[in-house]
Amino acid sequence: MILLFANKKIRLTAFISIPIALLFYFFLKYFIDRSAGSSAGESVNNAIETVNSISISAIKLTSFKGLGDLFSVYGFFNLVFFSGLFYRSFRKKIAPWFNKLFIVFLLTIILHMLLSTELARMFYLGSALFVPLLARSFEINPLFKKFQYKQVNNLPPGE
Repeated sequence: MILLFANKKIRLTAFISIPIALLFYFFLKYFIDRSAGSSAGESVNNAIETVNSISISAIKLTSFKGLGDLFSVYGFFNLVFFSGLFYRSFRKKIAPWFNKLFIVFLLTIILHMLLSTELARMFYLGSALFVPLLARSFEINPLFKKFQYKQVNNLPPGE
């Protein structure tokens, strides 16, 4: 994300730092494998097995149980957002939230979900995206207009 969204100076620093970090990572990985007595082949097989878990997660995601797991993360609050999608005014006001950075972060979360096979647990990473989106949904969803606080004479609530 740094390479995509940062300014030129930060991107240049990241472009230099990332290969150094990767070298450090592979050295550390080699040291750990060596200390544990495992071969590099075992480590590679383990990494490949993690990638193979994508198909398991995709099957789970398309099942009723997988969708139930995702729904259970934020519960009925999901309905606040999804019910608003039936209204054109809601869709028009919520559309600016789905910018490039939002989409990249969401795709990153989905990738984590697919790699881990723990869909619900990894979906919690989306809290940084979902909670502000939910708060905005309460404000602009036509179904919730009557529950919104109407400020009269600039008085705080309860006075």
